[in-house]
Amino acid sequence: MPELDRKAASVFAGKVVRKDLVRKVKVGANVPVFVLEYLLGKYCATDDPVAIDAGLKVVNNTLASNFVRPDEANKAQSMLKDKGKHTFNVSVPPHRASVAARADGPAGSR
Repeated sequence: MPELDRKAASVFAGKVVRKDLVRKVKVGANVPVFVLEYLLGKYCATDDPVAIDAGLKVVNNTLASNFVRPDEANKAQSMLKDKGKHTFNVSVPPHRASVAARADGPAGSR
């Protein structure tokens, strides 16, 4: 990493985003770029390859467990039924998912 990039990363820790990593993760995930940039800035703002690999695992796990694609609505409802409560990153208002879960009753009531 060039000296200027190292300096920027140290001064703006957690705010420097490597665009090559954005492109790498974006290929497998259908999420808004600003979400990827935030997560990559938080977990992969370094030039250490081992830390970047660990950060990418955290980013991918976070996306897999919290981001719901529109075609996975049934999966989200099922997760809400099982857990009773869960935080999602979705492109629809969050109250729609909780209303659907409440319509079937609380988890474990059957």
